[in-house]
Amino acid sequence: MLPGFDVIIPSYRNAAALRRCLSAWTRQDYPDFHLWICIDGEADEARSLVAAMSDGLPPHALLTHPQAAHRGRSATRNLPLNHLSRPFTLFFDADLVPQPDLLFQHQRLLSADVSNASVGHICYQNADRNIWAALYNAKLDARRHRQPLPPWQFTSGNAAVPTEWFVEAGGFDEAFVEYGAEDADLMVRIARQRPVTVRYNRWAAAVGLMEKTLDTVLRERHRMGQTTLRQFAQKHPDIPQYFHWRKFTQPPWKWFLSMLWADRFFSAAQKGVQQPRLPLFLRKRLADYLTVGALFRGYVGRPLSVQ
Repeated sequence: MLPGFDVIIPSYRNAAALRRCLSAWTRQDYPDFHLWICIDGEADEARSLVAAMSDGLPPHALLTHPQAAHRGRSATRNLPLNHLSRPFTLFFDADLVPQPDLLFQHQRLLSADVSNASVGHICYQNADRNIWAALYNAKLDARRHRQPLPPWQFTSGNAAVPTEWFVEAGGFDEAFVEYGAEDADLMVRIARQRPVTVRYNRWAAAVGLMEKTLDTVLRERHRMGQTTLRQFAQKHPDIPQYFHWRKFTQPPWKWFLSMLWADRFFSAAQKGVQQPRLPLFLRKRLADYLTVGALFRGYVGRPLSVQ
């Protein structure tokens, strides 16, 4: 008998994507899993959707915050924390679609070694039209299957861990309300308590459509620099490698990075990334430059000018 999974799917104002996601879970070829559909904020639309699909869905439950509060990503993923009963827990974003063998592939890697965490593959199918999707895909494509990652590179869009780890850690730190760093914080805390090897799992695959524009991503990263990256740095001062945050404020790095992401360069890169005549590899380089620069600007208190 294969070990079962508790699957945690957080959702915030994305009923259309949630419908695609849940429909795909009906085609999962794994014998034992339970879906926890966790709604952040108003839940009426999601409740109606789940009720309409209920007969065809695998075992599932819909959970909400009291008074339909908007609590953020961490608190929403924690909603089923006291109800988990299966050996493994999968965190899975509602805007993704799992491949039919996704749980089987996660199980293979997790069962190979009790210290493994499995970070699955994500492929955005509109990379030809969305530069952020193209950059994201390129970064994951550069990894090799089973490649070990440091704990702070754990991401929770499609990732599985032993349930015991998640429960003993007390779940995600709910002080991380804004976008980013809550998943890195979770795995860093787990790794302080036990041997952990975070591995990239190319065959545990999910696909999706990237709806965010690059401008949206830059605003998210800028806000992350102002909020959750600072929280992470204060909580884990011994891990400066996470986005190299310590270099953001230490000389001579701060001076150099301030010059690197000076307004005139940042503005020129924004114009360049929007030029379809530029080679794709160059546009991806510019997008990467911009996203890290937005994070830096947020962290050091500089404004973000998005064109």
